[in-house]
Formats: sequence, C-alpha cells, structure tokens
Amino acid sequence: MNTHAGRTTFLVLLSVINVFFIAIIAANVVRFIQKTTRAPIIMPTAEASGSIDNRVAIANSALPALYDKPLTLIVGINNANRFLTLSPDDLKRYTTIKIATESADIIVGINHDVFFPDLIQALSVYGTSFNPALASDAVGAAIRKTLTARFHGISKEPVSVGIDSGPNTEGNVADRYIEIDISQQKLFTFRNGKLVKAYRVSTGKDYPTPTGRFTILNKTGLGFSSIYNVWMPYWMGFSYSKELHAYFGIHELPYYYADGGTKIQRPRDFIGAPNTGGCVALDIGDAKEVYNFADIGTPVVIYQ
Repeated sequence: MNTHAGRTTFLVLLSVINVFFIAIIAANVVRFIQKTTRAPIIMPTAEASGSIDNRVAIANSALPALYDKPLTLIVGINNANRFLTLSPDDLKRYTTIKIATESADIIVGINHDVFFPDLIQALSVYGTSFNPALASDAVGAAIRKTLTARFHGISKEPVSVGIDSGPNTEGNVADRYIEIDISQQKLFTFRNGKLVKAYRVSTGKDYPTPTGRFTILNKTGLGFSSIYNVWMPYWMGFSYSKELHAYFGIHELPYYYADGGTKIQRPRDFIGAPNTGGCVALDIGDAKEVYNFADIGTPVVIYQ
C-alpha cells in the first residue's frame, strides 16, 4: 500500500474543505457588511439649541428680585413670637444660588458658617431656651422656601416659622404620663396615646434637672423648700437627690413672704428659660392643671 500517495490525497482533500469554509465565511461577512451598510444603526442625539441658554439667561435676570428687599421672619419659640428682619445684604451673606441647567430653576443653599452663629446670637437676646440645631434647620428652610417663592413671583411675606420640635414620644410610654423636654423648656401631658396639652416650664439653673424616667413619688397642694425658703404650690416630687438631701419636683412658680408679710412671687417671665434650683416650674394656673392630671405613680420622662 502506497502510504505516501494516501497522505497526499488526504492533504489535498483537507485543503479543499478549508477553502470551502473560508468561502462561506467570506460570503457571510460580505452579506453582513452589505446589510449594515444599507440599514445602519442610528443613535438618537439631542440637537443643540439656544433654548436652554435662553432659560438660564431669563433666570439670571430674575435673581436680583431675590435680594431687593428685607425678609421678615416671625419665629415661634416657646409659645412666643420673635421677629427677625434680614436685610438684603444679610440674605446675600447667608445664601448661595445655583441655577439648574435643564429646568432653569434655582437651588437655594444656606451658608451655615455665617448664618448659624448670627441666628443663635439673634435669638439668644430674648433669654429663651431653644435647640440651636433645630432653629438653624427650621429658619434656614424658611429662607430657602421664601427666596424660591420670590424667584417665581409667588412670595407671601412676612413668613412664620416654628422652631419647637414637639414631644419626643408618641403617647406610647404609658396610658397616662408626663414628658419634659429641657431643650425646649416644655412639658407635655399624654393620655390614651394622645397628646393632651403642652406647657412652657422653667428647669434647673442652679442645679441641673435630672434626665431619664421617673414616677410621681409624692404630691401636695403646697410644698416648702428649706433650701430656698420658698413655698411651692401644687408640688409633685419625682426624684430624690442623696447629694442635696432633697426632692426634685414639678410645681407652680414659688413664692415667699418678705418682712411685713408681703407675698413675693418669682417673676412669671422666668418661665421659658432655665431659672430654678433643679425643679420644673410651671406658670400660675398651668401647675394646677398638671397637678390634677397626675397621680402618685404617673410616669415622668425627661429629655435633655
């Protein structure tokens, strides 16, 4: 058997097969190219126009109206209204303005490094306790909203803004309980899962009011402090201090009798700011309501 001739025949046959397959592949490539050439894939593109530029130009022309007059804010803090008037220069220092390219609307930002210390100083002159971070967020949001409204020509001024955050709980501590928030100088009463009423109070200055969870331990229509030598109407003790050998309690503004028998009551403007020896003082009339609301054993939760 001639193996050399057989091998030669085999190689020739393999070459023919290779050529055949190459021809098929080449034909398919040609057809693909022809097909894609006849029907190319076209990606949609946005044609540039001057419409966006026009909207931005219009927005820029409207910006001066944001700062052409003062902004008066009525700040509700601890059940009292405080008026803050920001000049056009103040508004420029406190805010930043960006224009959204697509919508040509404005994005108002707050320059907190400048705004925060000025606001805290302005509110502190009233001698009222408040939460600085909460005040900054609330007043800053009011400024942003008002300037945006001015931009659209729909501003209604002056603007009212409250900076009390409300209670920390949602009525779920007990069927009936008292909540006190030192940062707000507020007392809240809850019954059956609902807020009954909020009161302004005065908490500890000479000694801090304790925080945490307590209960009403004792109550009497008229208590007496041997530390301050004052009478405390509608007394309700909720915590005993071993250090002071005395109770912390909730009571009405205290009073004492001067020489000659004259009754001297602590000023009512003490309410709303820390002015007590650690107790929680309520205004005249408010203390009686809270006294009638609570019993011995009623929970008291106090937040800083």
